[in-house]
Amino acid sequence: MTEREQLMAQVLDAVSRLRRGWICRLKQQGSRLGVGVGQLAFLRFLEQQGSLTAGEVAEHVGVAPSAVTAMTDRLCAQGIVERVRDTDDRRQVRLSLTNRGREVVGRLIRELRENTLDRLDDRDLRDLERILGKLETGLRGEGKGKHDAD
Repeated sequence: MTEREQLMAQVLDAVSRLRRGWICRLKQQGSRLGVGVGQLAFLRFLEQQGSLTAGEVAEHVGVAPSAVTAMTDRLCAQGIVERVRDTDDRRQVRLSLTNRGREVVGRLIRELRENTLDRLDDRDLRDLERILGKLETGLRGEGKGKHDAD
């Protein structure tokens, strides 16, 4: 194995450990707040977009609409998400976070950030964002490939 191959293997291992660590942390925090790890992407997307249909959420999160409906039922019962009739099209039901939902998502993200990203200075954060962008581009099959130029 070349030095580069060893380094790439170490990076893949570190990414895997980081992912497992984040999931473990989110499970701990989420259980305190009544939110599962699988629900976080759903809640973050609602937080960013404001108001969406179940179909829009399903498409973004990559799950079946029935899964979003079941998740929404649980989150509505907890007072984290609410269903609201679209004012322009009464046939449409839109989902949005309640005030409690915004508090829960904000707290989860804040605690995760405090335990991880707050350890990085601004330069490190910019470098990490750039590098993660390259990796994401590669996963989508886009870009130049080997040793992309910056």
